[in-house]
Amino acid sequence: MGQDDINNFLRPYRNKWFNSNELAEALKVSRLSINKCLLRMRGYDEVNEKTVRVLFRGKLGSSISK
Repeated sequence: MGQDDINNFLRPYRNKWFNSNELAEALKVSRLSINKCLLRMRGYDEVNEKTVRVLFRGKLGSSISK
Protein backbone atom coordinates (compact mmCIF):
# COMPACT_ATOMS: atom_id res chain seq x y z
CA MET A 1 0.00 0.00 0.00
CA GLY A 2 1.40 3.34 -0.95
CA GLN A 3 0.66 6.85 -2.07
CA ASP A 4 -0.43 5.63 -5.51
CA ASP A 5 -3.14 3.46 -3.95
CA ILE A 6 -4.53 6.43 -2.02
CA ASN A 7 -4.25 8.63 -5.10
CA ASN A 8 -6.10 6.07 -7.26
CA PHE A 9 -8.84 5.72 -4.66
CA LEU A 10 -9.36 9.48 -4.28
CA ARG A 11 -9.23 10.35 -7.99
CA PRO A 12 -12.94 9.63 -8.76
CA TYR A 13 -14.04 11.50 -5.61
CA ARG A 14 -12.47 14.93 -6.18
CA ASN A 15 -15.30 16.80 -4.38
CA LYS A 16 -15.75 14.38 -1.47
CA TRP A 17 -13.88 14.52 1.84
CA PHE A 18 -12.61 11.39 3.61
CA ASN A 19 -11.05 10.97 7.02
CA SER A 20 -8.16 8.58 7.59
CA ASN A 21 -10.48 5.99 9.17
CA GLU A 22 -12.64 5.87 6.05
CA LEU A 23 -9.59 5.56 3.80
CA ALA A 24 -8.12 2.77 5.93
CA GLU A 25 -11.42 0.90 5.87
CA ALA A 26 -11.89 1.30 2.11
CA LEU A 27 -8.31 0.26 1.27
CA LYS A 28 -8.21 -2.46 3.97
CA VAL A 29 -4.97 -1.24 5.55
CA SER A 30 -4.07 0.14 8.97
CA ARG A 31 -4.64 3.78 9.91
CA LEU A 32 -0.94 4.11 10.64
CA SER A 33 -0.08 3.23 7.01
CA ILE A 34 -2.66 5.71 5.74
CA ASN A 35 -1.45 8.48 8.04
CA LYS A 36 2.20 8.03 7.03
CA CYS A 37 1.34 8.21 3.34
CA LEU A 38 -0.97 11.19 3.83
CA LEU A 39 1.72 13.03 5.74
CA ARG A 40 4.07 12.69 2.75
CA MET A 41 1.30 13.59 0.29
CA ARG A 42 0.41 16.73 2.26
CA GLY A 43 4.05 17.77 2.15
CA TYR A 44 3.93 17.69 -1.66
CA ASP A 45 0.47 19.34 -1.83
CA GLU A 46 -1.02 16.22 -3.44
CA VAL A 47 -4.00 16.22 -1.05
CA ASN A 48 -5.88 18.90 0.84
CA GLU A 49 -6.62 18.78 4.54
CA LYS A 50 -9.29 20.49 6.56
CA THR A 51 -9.87 20.39 10.29
CA VAL A 52 -13.41 19.66 11.34
CA ARG A 53 -15.03 20.55 14.65
CA VAL A 54 -15.78 16.95 15.66
CA LEU A 55 -14.19 15.88 18.91
CA PHE A 56 -12.90 12.32 18.95
CA ARG A 57 -11.37 11.35 22.27
CA GLY A 58 -10.72 15.00 23.00
CA LYS A 59 -8.95 15.76 19.70
CA LEU A 60 -10.06 17.53 16.55
CA GLY A 61 -10.39 15.34 13.49
CA SER A 62 -9.33 16.11 9.94
CA SER A 63 -10.59 15.17 6.51
CA ILE A 64 -8.68 14.54 3.30
CA SER A 65 -9.60 15.32 -0.30
CA LYS A 66 -7.84 15.18 -3.65
